Amino acid sequence: MPVCGDDEPALADVGALVRDAGCEPLEVGGLGQAGLLEATAALFISLWVGRGADVRSIAPPLAWAAGPGGVPPRPPASAPGTPT
Repeated sequence: MPVCGDDEPALADVGALVRDAGCEPLEVGGLGQAGLLEATAALFISLWVGRGADVRSIAPPLAWAAGPGGVPPRPPASAPGTPT
């Protein structure tokens, strides 16, 4: 489950709650990312509830992203200010 935050102790608490709910937390950035996360959730919910779409087909498990063979390795983090 994606989570956003700028407060490390709070992220640890939220991570514990997410695990207690049977999910795995995935830190996706600071609070600056929260708007994108909320918009994505709103889109998926509207497609699922409003249109009966299978959201899993829109956002399949990450392991499927690279096709056979699994998830590609993450690229190294670039230096601040370096275009990616």
